[in-house]
Amino acid sequence: MHPLDGTARVAGWMHLRVTASTVLGMMLLTPALFVRGDGAATAARVLASQGLFRVSAVNGLFSMVSFLVVAIVLYRLLRDAGPWLATCMLVLVAVQTPVGLGLVADPMLAFDVLRGGPTGAAFTQPGRESMALLPPDVDNRGVGAVELLWGLWLLPLALLVWRCGFLPRFLAGWLGLNGVAYVVLSVLAILWPQHSKLGMTVAFPLLFGELALGLWLALAGARRHLRATPSIDAGHAPRESAP
Repeated sequence: MHPLDGTARVAGWMHLRVTASTVLGMMLLTPALFVRGDGAATAARVLASQGLFRVSAVNGLFSMVSFLVVAIVLYRLLRDAGPWLATCMLVLVAVQTPVGLGLVADPMLAFDVLRGGPTGAAFTQPGRESMALLPPDVDNRGVGAVELLWGLWLLPLALLVWRCGFLPRFLAGWLGLNGVAYVVLSVLAILWPQHSKLGMTVAFPLLFGELALGLWLALAGARRHLRATPSIDAGHAPRESAP
């Protein structure tokens, strides 16, 4: 296996793991713990499923750290196609990490309040139940803001995929549209939240660009396009077959 192909497959499988972890948190764990608009029901669920709550927190931490590692691997894979673009991509992912960790820390604080820990000693029972609604509310508002970063990091990634020569260019176009869609959704969430659902409905097909890249890297790697790669340096260049 060519070293470039191996790096591509590692990046792909890691990206798919991050995607699976994110879907697990958003589609299964969060709905199982939080009842929209009902603090008492949410508090009861969280206290009755403390193990599941901790799993949700660990899953969030895993997603953020793994996402940063994926960006580092993608940087190694694509830096020859544009070192400056690759650096921009990596920085835009690194900036997201503390934001994501903050979104994980808020539920842990609310959990301590619900359990009557040191932080929650100053709260009455209704106050504790109100705190139970803080994590989903902060998460919804935080995601609206962080979607801007979700979109921006995909733009240099799209250019790198377009220029690298060993990945199909339709992926670059899809990633570019994916990035623009996230930026638009972020603007809608901040300025016109009443149109966010409509925006998500329209943009939904575009948001699979990252998944498509992960699947291609994991299953196809880079081998099919190595001979047409002008941007690979001499140390990674494949040997030409004899005529």
